[in-house]
Amino acid sequence: MFHGEADRWNPEELLIAALAQCHYLSFVYVASTENVDILAYECDASGTLEWNEDGSGQMTEVVMEPVVTVRADAVDRVDALHERAHELCFIARSVSCTVTVTPRAIAVS
Repeated sequence: MFHGEADRWNPEELLIAALAQCHYLSFVYVASTENVDILAYECDASGTLEWNEDGSGQMTEVVMEPVVTVRADAVDRVDALHERAHELCFIARSVSCTVTVTPRAIAVS
């Protein structure tokens, strides 16, 4: 819509990336306080941008789907760690759109 360059990040993508990175860093912090070793971490994130008739718009939702690999004895704690990380993420606390985190944990021996 704004005729930007397709190979460059746009502000909406940067906002989504900032939210995903803030959540990741908060998760790493919370996991470290609980002595949970993160063996792998990947996150798909997407957002919904809604346009208004006057040409303005806003992000209405961002969904993050982190996949975390941890040792088997910690897999049951991953959801709670994500909840706490979400509570601590200052960017998620600063935006007016809905931010949803739908984590998945993978256990390894």
